[in-house]
Amino acid sequence: MIYTDHWAFLHIPKNGGYNFRERALQSRHIIVRGQQYIPKSKGYLLHLFWHQPISYHLEYIPHLKNLQWICIVRHPEDRLASWYYFMKELHPPLWHTTFSGDISFEEFVVENRIKDLNRFLGQVAGRHAQAWGEQFWKIEDLQSNWFNVPDGVNLKHFRLEDQLDELESYVGFKFSDTKHNYTNRPKDLHYTDEMKQITYINYQEDYERFGYE
Repeated sequence: MIYTDHWAFLHIPKNGGYNFRERALQSRHIIVRGQQYIPKSKGYLLHLFWHQPISYHLEYIPHLKNLQWICIVRHPEDRLASWYYFMKELHPPLWHTTFSGDISFEEFVVENRIKDLNRFLGQVAGRHAQAWGEQFWKIEDLQSNWFNVPDGVNLKHFRLEDQLDELESYVGFKFSDTKHNYTNRPKDLHYTDEMKQITYINYQEDYERFGYE
């Protein structure tokens, strides 16, 4: 999460928000704040605090409720594929600890195994891991989690696939020309018709709310 005098950006994991944050911090045209309240004495994995829901941030900075909140969203199929690739290829120790071995992409999707990852992170970091499964797309079960946006908070979303130019116009700086931490779905991660149907059932509200096919 970062914020200015006019907006607050919530970085939802695996939605391409890292580059946005880095470009905002480098911009000379705006003053960016955020992340200064992370309780470093708690002994938790500090990066987990960066992805907390809006309600968590408001506990520490109440006036953020008065700002326009913005976020980037992503097609559920691509986000699940990104999680699979990210954890398996870039964090193999965590992957093998969580799944006690290896699982295929089809099993990961059909059996909704990302819930195992959320459960493991929850055991490691207590409630401070909540955002991995509780930001808008509720990755861990069958229900959308848009309800995590507190009453009175104005949140506007931008689709990763086709609305980044609108987001750039809104914030006043460019960031989509470089995506150094954005991984496209590997070509070998294929969705069968069954996998697509299961993903749609699991995240139907998100398909409808964000306008995805």
